[in-house]
Amino acid sequence: MNQFRARRVDNVLNILGEGIDRDRVLEALSMPDSGLHYHFYDGWPKNVDYKGLAFVGDATAGKILGMKGYHAGLTPGVMDARRQQILANGNLARICDAMGLTPCIILSPAQNGPISDRVKAGIVEALIAAADISDGLTMAERVMERLGIDSCKYAAASKVAREGDSSALPEKDLM
Repeated sequence: MNQFRARRVDNVLNILGEGIDRDRVLEALSMPDSGLHYHFYDGWPKNVDYKGLAFVGDATAGKILGMKGYHAGLTPGVMDARRQQILANGNLARICDAMGLTPCIILSPAQNGPISDRVKAGIVEALIAAADISDGLTMAERVMERLGIDSCKYAAASKVAREGDSSALPEKDLM
């Protein structure tokens, strides 16, 4: 890992905490065609980027939020609505910016212009997956808490939601 990439991984680990595999963090931060590739058993280089981890991270975050909602007594409909709000691309992109993760994203040489909300959200999801793969759901939940995706308001709103008034749940204040 070159110094440029190592510094970015170090910056992210300072934000998220130690214990996450550095190679997975590097993968989570890498855009397609950023030059990161691994050689697999067949000997052919395979480009690696955040997208595969983002897919896993979305499922991991959904499971963690679902478990918290279940234990808080929320109905499936309310759990699904809250999960969709919390894990919306716009919300995760704001978290990416607010936590200082956006400058750590490793772009492809051809990348110019602003980074889209969709990509920023994918990077956050990929980092959640990196934590899960490194040390399980407990580590992933800790990363979500550090990023402000701990769903405190999600669980705190459970009494209101159980009474059937989901309109009283906060719409925008999810961090």
